[in-house]
Amino acid sequence: MERYSQQKRNRKRRELQIHRVALASVAILSLLLIYSVYHLLNNSPQSIASSTNEEPEKQVEQIGESEPIKEEPEKKDLSEVEQKANKSKQEATPEKKATTSTESHEPITISFAGDVLLDKSIGHHIATNGVDYPFKHVAPYFQRTDLAALNLETSVSTRGTPDGKQFTFRSKPETLKGVANAGVDVVSLANNHTLDYGVDALFDTMKHLKEHQIGYTGAGENEREAYQAYYREVNGKTVAILGISRVLPDVSWFAKGEKPGIAQGYHDEPMMTYVKEAVEKADYTIVMIHWNRELQDYPEAYAREMGKKFIDAGVNAIIGGHSHSLMGIEHYKGAPIYYSLGNFVFTDSSSNKGHETMIVEVKIDNQNISTKIIPFKIVNNRPQPMDDTYNRQLIEKLNNISYNARIDLDGNVFVSEE
Repeated sequence: MERYSQQKRNRKRRELQIHRVALASVAILSLLLIYSVYHLLNNSPQSIASSTNEEPEKQVEQIGESEPIKEEPEKKDLSEVEQKANKSKQEATPEKKATTSTESHEPITISFAGDVLLDKSIGHHIATNGVDYPFKHVAPYFQRTDLAALNLETSVSTRGTPDGKQFTFRSKPETLKGVANAGVDVVSLANNHTLDYGVDALFDTMKHLKEHQIGYTGAGENEREAYQAYYREVNGKTVAILGISRVLPDVSWFAKGEKPGIAQGYHDEPMMTYVKEAVEKADYTIVMIHWNRELQDYPEAYAREMGKKFIDAGVNAIIGGHSHSLMGIEHYKGAPIYYSLGNFVFTDSSSNKGHETMIVEVKIDNQNISTKIIPFKIVNNRPQPMDDTYNRQLIEKLNNISYNARIDLDGNVFVSEE
């Protein structure tokens, strides 16, 4: 009996050992299975894709946190001027380009001309001979370049009251058709005649320019629009043209805050802020400026200083006007400064200087800026080509009054020692 009990105890002991071994084996197998599943999941294609996309996902989260979506206020809470200014800014101002201006591109060509008046005797010519009369001889020169720009020295309207000035200009809306037909893309309104017939005529001028698909810069319904550059994509690059006037009748013409007016150049601010903004948003920036004294050959000291300040801020070329006479050329850090292109389409002048004019062609070839002049003479209020004798005389004059520029007989302009 005692032997039987001992055998029974030994059998239970062996069964218990077998049970423990089985449990241990099951535990080990379970651990191995869990490890295998975990390893498989963490090395799946989906997991690998998630790990490689970690940074972009973080960037999206950061953008969402730092720039939450904001509801725009209802239009009724904004004044009409503010609504128009916001719309204009949205349409005209490009985002900063991701590409750099050092990337290769096809050459960009831009033609510039001086002061254009479509009133007085020119208005009579247009009424008699049609809207294309002023630009008959020069349209092909505008049309062969990528962009064409000039200074529009007049309001365009049938409304308004003349300002108490010696000369006031107001042209008929239909005269702009000739400007568009000639191939002009943009005009500067930054001058001392745009507000000759008041704010209503200014608003009409901008409206009629839009109707003829002609861009403008230099004046606006508020400060931001007045200083807003004209932007155009050309051969994959953004070109900005910005109009400014340093010649205005009085401070009432200045655009300031929400007040309509002209982009004035009497003070560095807000002017330089907007110049730098244009430089930041565009690959190439050109300033068209109304400045200096009438019928002079040389610029004022402030103009030479101001031109260099623009270039130091990143401007690539400067085109001047207002003097009703041709002025010399200066280069600074490789950028050309044309102090005045003189008249272009204008009333008769008592001075021979008032009849001398030219088109300037600016060529931008992968950061290299070169220019060329094409001489004309104003006859019967419009520019027309002349013979070689006239062209040589005009080029010789420009060579004599320029600072560090030399012009060959073909009109090509080179940098020379001052």
